[in-house]
Amino acid sequence: SEGKYTANLTLNDEPISGGNAIVEWSTDGGKTYAQTGDSITLSSDEETRYRLWARVRSATAPADDGYAYEVAKTAVDFRAVKAPRPYVTGPRVIETGKKYVFKAETSLPYRGMDVKLNGFFTLPDGSIVQGDTAEYEPSDTDLNQATVETKYTTWIEGYRDQGAEASHSLRSRVWQYVWPSFGMQVRKNADVAPATITASVRPIAFNGKLEEPTYEWELPEGAVIQDQRQDIVRSFVINEPGDYNIKVTVRDARGHETVIEQPLKIGQAAPYAIDLQYSGSNKYEREPLDVLLRPYISGGHPRDRISTRVYSVDGTPLESSGYYGRATLGAGEHSIKLKITSEMGHEAEGEVNINVAENKLPACSLSSRETVGSWIVYANCEDTDGRMKSYEWTIAGELQSISSDRVTISKGTYETMPTISLVGVDDSGGKSEAVTMN
Repeated sequence: SEGKYTANLTLNDEPISGGNAIVEWSTDGGKTYAQTGDSITLSSDEETRYRLWARVRSATAPADDGYAYEVAKTAVDFRAVKAPRPYVTGPRVIETGKKYVFKAETSLPYRGMDVKLNGFFTLPDGSIVQGDTAEYEPSDTDLNQATVETKYTTWIEGYRDQGAEASHSLRSRVWQYVWPSFGMQVRKNADVAPATITASVRPIAFNGKLEEPTYEWELPEGAVIQDQRQDIVRSFVINEPGDYNIKVTVRDARGHETVIEQPLKIGQAAPYAIDLQYSGSNKYEREPLDVLLRPYISGGHPRDRISTRVYSVDGTPLESSGYYGRATLGAGEHSIKLKITSEMGHEAEGEVNINVAENKLPACSLSSRETVGSWIVYANCEDTDGRMKSYEWTIAGELQSISSDRVTISKGTYETMPTISLVGVDDSGGKSEAVTMN
């Protein structure tokens, strides 16, 4: 290959003719100047580099005056033939019936090359378009393919048969604009008022793109909007029970329109009901009666929560009002109530009446037997509404620290059996009348 290089001469920024100046050329970096003239042609069949210098002097200046010359320098590389690098740009998703523009950009294999490029497009339908820009309108036939190929082929003129040719392709997915069917999904956090409703509308079995879609929502009367940041979604609150309707109209820039409606039924929450139950400390329900109160609460809104619980006995609130209630009741009729308040402001009250019987005192008698060294005395007590808890013994007028149902008296302490007295104590603290044995 070869290249021609020309010296452009100026004096005071004005061009001058070659007849007024002498130009000499060097291909070895100024060591020798073997050629004169306004231009020089270099050629080589191998990779090499020329250090090309051009010096110029006035035609009247002496040739041996080094100060008479101006020198310009450059380097010329002869390189192996390589193909250019094409790149196709254009849409990767194309619709049938619309025209699209594809462009090709080509980079040369080496910097500083002064060559001419040529090229053409091969479109998906097989047609050829010369140049670096092409238009294509996909057809219904292209829909049958997963993607279509737009190919650009380019080469360096004069070197095409030496391998300076390359191609690049861009693959595009073809689709057809279809107005789809739409569906509405309605979610609610409760079936009763107040309820938060989230309605969304989406195309069914559709993976294309709508052109400038709009969504016109018609929400139930009295709805309190919570979120409308997305066109396809509306979130709102219904505070009253009733039968409602949600409606949305979907349109696009091509004149399509679809109306979707969804009925909505919101019920009334059941009022709170309290079944107040208890368990007592004795099966006879006699005084003193310790009771554990257990509430069974039904009704109310599913998203409501009980915020306060207050137990009361005969109108007097209990000090502790947790989930369970505890109280100690004396004899008589008692009214126990539980009042609740919910986070939504609802109140309810439950009541249970407990009739506590008076405690029946135990009845006692004594029996004894004599052994060689002692007297053993037995307490025979009966508590008809409970059980015996302890026994109080008095021997010879002195109260003993014995609480069992028998006592042993040593003959070594007393010559004769002393006077023995007994008082029985039941599980409610009631005491029997004293019984005595001599």
